[in-house]
Amino acid sequence: MKMKPYISLDLETTGICPETCQVIEVGGVFDFPDRPLADCPRFHTYVRHKLYVGEPFALAMNQRIFKILADPKTTEPICCLDDVPVELAAWIKRCGWDMDERKFSFAGKNFGGFDRGFLRRVPLFDQIIKYKHRHYYAGNMYFDPRIDEDLPSTEQCLQRAGLPASASHEAVADAVAVAALVRARYGIPI
Repeated sequence: MKMKPYISLDLETTGICPETCQVIEVGGVFDFPDRPLADCPRFHTYVRHKLYVGEPFALAMNQRIFKILADPKTTEPICCLDDVPVELAAWIKRCGWDMDERKFSFAGKNFGGFDRGFLRRVPLFDQIIKYKHRHYYAGNMYFDPRIDEDLPSTEQCLQRAGLPASASHEAVADAVAVAALVRARYGIPI
């Protein structure tokens, strides 16, 4: 099966409500299925805000990110929320994809039910990033209605695909895990 390139994108946020919580990390892999996944280009940035607002469980879970954001000497990539679509578009162009000629698809564990809600609140995201509005949902690919009441976690999906289970809550690693799940589902070498 020949699969078209897509971007597996993952966000880390300060909670689950896009109206009150914030994106604090964006990671992705541009999956060109004719290449080994390890050779596919990666995107990564932390997102700086003047004030951070969120839910206690997410703030505690993302201490690693806040340590990086608080370090004035960090060499990690950091941008403000308004610059996320600009940075992402520049990376997509460097990957050789012309969004003016062809739109691409996003993938995620639950992209439409979670990440998309946050991206809608990123200024100019939909105007700058030209993508298809249908996505690959790794959670749906591994959902089993005989045993699941909800979408399985990334770790459960990885186990069901026979891949090492290591959901990290690090945006790039989680995006790569989703790309591996999509490849496994469609029999594409990882």
